[in-house]
Amino acid sequence: MPDMDTLDVPVRDAACTRRQRTDTPLQALVLMNDPQWLEASRKLAERAIRQSSETDARLNYLGEVLLARDWEPREKLVLENALMKFQSAYAKEPSRAEEVLKVGESSRDSGIRPDELASWMLVASAAMNLDAVLNK
Repeated sequence: MPDMDTLDVPVRDAACTRRQRTDTPLQALVLMNDPQWLEASRKLAERAIRQSSETDARLNYLGEVLLARDWEPREKLVLENALMKFQSAYAKEPSRAEEVLKVGESSRDSGIRPDELASWMLVASAAMNLDAVLNK
């Protein structure tokens, strides 16, 4: 699978005592554009939204799921700023939110406003792409 090669996943038919740690722009490209990763981001966003109506609690939930720890202040600030940008963009053009939510095979939670879900989907995608998450 091309994603596995890009993310330097060890082959299954050989022993691997220590996984190589790499970060490349190609990995970010895959994680932020591949339909499977975007769909996973959407599902994670749905879970975070169902956890709480508060932004801080949602971000804490993402940190718990992805890192099993709280975000460092600078990590959390980056995600908060990204959320504000996404919310602003989707408030201006709601049709773009509908478009991004079509990615993937599973249906989306129709009980969540499209602009809210799309914003949190992209925050989850950005969070999944952080070095701390990929190489924990």
